[in-house]
Amino acid sequence: MTRVEQSCYQCEFPIPIRENQSARLSLTLKTSPYKYEMLIDGFTKIYRNYLLLLDENERDKLTGLLNRKTLEERMEFCFDFSSANETDEDGAWIVILDIDHFKRINDQHGHMIGDEILLLFSQYMQCNFSSPKQLFRFGGEEFLIIFPPSKKDPVIKEVEGFRSYISNTQFPQIDGLTFSAGVCSFHRHDLLTTILDKADKALYYAKEHGRNKVSVYEELLEAGKLVEDDFGDDGVELF
Repeated sequence: MTRVEQSCYQCEFPIPIRENQSARLSLTLKTSPYKYEMLIDGFTKIYRNYLLLLDENERDKLTGLLNRKTLEERMEFCFDFSSANETDEDGAWIVILDIDHFKRINDQHGHMIGDEILLLFSQYMQCNFSSPKQLFRFGGEEFLIIFPPSKKDPVIKEVEGFRSYISNTQFPQIDGLTFSAGVCSFHRHDLLTTILDKADKALYYAKEHGRNKVSVYEELLEAGKLVEDDFGDDGVELF
């Protein structure tokens, strides 16, 4: 797109990156851009290749979701999506999802079927959780979602909805699939290790209490099912 403003040419050139992702090169020129058509085309190709390299470095090879090494940066990034209705007291949310009995799937059906299950699961995640939620393959059969700052109830409702959807979806070669999830809130300056530890404890609790459940760290703490000691570390007590 090119337009003339105060004797200058304002030009914008779309740069496709992935199916649902693109960039844009914007130029302000004093003369017609048609004189520089080959040069601009070269710049857009170089820039596209650079962005593709960055994108591939951030993505899990199997699922195409973000990978674990991008997590800390993306957690900071999520606060840019705070809505006008949220306050400083409203934390962002992290959810760790772990497919139940996944080792059994690999043992009984082989790793090719296991990989197919992981790929389908990630695709269903992308269909169910739209931007600005950020989706990760955390490793193995573990996945992770970052929600921007919001109230707790809408987050839990969305995760529970996905849990119900997966448990009622037929996957190839296997009788059924469920996952367990651990949820906790966090704020901008919280340490990544602390956040992951809290979410992991909630996940562990869900696994130990029947699986196919969503457990919230703050609710477990309030109910006395997780105990925080004097040093700020959390000991798990299962009831």
